[in-house]
Amino acid sequence: MFTIHETPLKGLKIIETHNFKDERGVFHKFFSSDEFKTLGLNYNFKEDYYSINKKNVIRGMHFQIPPEDHDKLVYVTTGKITDVCLDLRLNSSTYGQYFSIELSEDLPKCIYIPSGFAHGFISLEDNTCVHYLQTSCYSSQCDCGISYNSFGYDWKITDPIVSKRDLCHQNFKEFCSPFTGKKVVLTGASGLIGKETVEPLKQAGFQVYCLTSKNCNIFNYSDVEKFFSLIKPEYLLHLAWTTGGDYLTNPINYDYVDASMYMLNMFNKYGGKRAVFAGTCFEYSFKDTPLKENDSIAPNTVYAQCKVDLFNKAKDFCEDNKISFGWGRIFFVYGHNEKEGRLTQSVINKLINDEDVTINFGQLIRDYMYTKDIANAFVKFLSSSIQGAINICSGQGISLENFSSIIAKKLNKEKNLIIKQEHSNQPPVIIGDNSKLIKLLNYKPVYNTEMAFDEILKEYIK
Repeated sequence: MFTIHETPLKGLKIIETHNFKDERGVFHKFFSSDEFKTLGLNYNFKEDYYSINKKNVIRGMHFQIPPEDHDKLVYVTTGKITDVCLDLRLNSSTYGQYFSIELSEDLPKCIYIPSGFAHGFISLEDNTCVHYLQTSCYSSQCDCGISYNSFGYDWKITDPIVSKRDLCHQNFKEFCSPFTGKKVVLTGASGLIGKETVEPLKQAGFQVYCLTSKNCNIFNYSDVEKFFSLIKPEYLLHLAWTTGGDYLTNPINYDYVDASMYMLNMFNKYGGKRAVFAGTCFEYSFKDTPLKENDSIAPNTVYAQCKVDLFNKAKDFCEDNKISFGWGRIFFVYGHNEKEGRLTQSVINKLINDEDVTINFGQLIRDYMYTKDIANAFVKFLSSSIQGAINICSGQGISLENFSSIIAKKLNKEKNLIIKQEHSNQPPVIIGDNSKLIKLLNYKPVYNTEMAFDEILKEYIK
């Protein structure tokens, strides 16, 4: 069994291990996933390195920034070092403080370094072998460092051996730490809205951890628990949902309700405090005047029914578990590089290929909002303490005729646009009231339709 010794810096731990010595030599275990899990430590190590160092070599101070930050396990198998860790967590009472400890082949101990610390060491003997286990893979884009002699630690040496790379690291006083302590899991991060949300979240001071199909299948519950147990986020922004094909009737909507509730359970289990989920305007009973959050709910598709079901279940769960919960009802969306088959992308693709485009129901009026505005609205929502449902909409209606005509005009393809006003069983008007968005969240859409299409069509207009 391992024994944990706390340090003055929260989360930074000394792990006392055990070794077995006999006439053959020494047998030593530094890591066990089962024991680390029992101790509440991150056990999902992705890479293992070692370095062999001359005496008086200083390596450091190294770390990776979010989203590729990592916990680290460091130990020595040959020789001796003084290991140094610097707290970079802005929300920590020990921000800017450091801790040092001697590690050697004769001492059965290692150091567990959580995300948000810079790490370095000085080798005290020739041929010192230092091992590092890391919970994320190396990322050149996220790899960072602090100058080893810029934060007040006395290395007790005047002429160390330091690499050119380490000599170029920035001074601690000039370092703007991204380790804010505001960890958020963002689902649907590669989707139409999600991809526009990452940067605004970072600008708002969040450490963003993207949950995508590439790193976590939300329908694989063991994957989901593992993901949340490793990150332990305080915030959750849940945008992921099915949008392909006939998503309004697809039975996979039911699976998304179950998966979303399991994820919310894991969020709660590992300390979550504030969650905002994406809803839809299709929850409402439609009318010709702007829809308000307290208007009648009357879902008439599988998609809308499942969203309403999730809203009610999630709201009750969060109330029971004292989690702050918000629900953003999204109206009609347009943005960059949409899937083929959606109105905006279909019109663009046909027009740039000089094909005719027919809009059969040009008279229908819809509340369209640009994805960058939607993303920024959700970040505002998440950053607030406002609970319940809020419409994420422009508050303005535009006919499908005028919407499509803006695209055609900007592409100089008006001759290819054919507008009809055929009979439709769809609601003639769907517009949201965005008063709560403006008054409670202090967010008003930045882009009108003309401005948004100037952004979207840049890559098509030479």
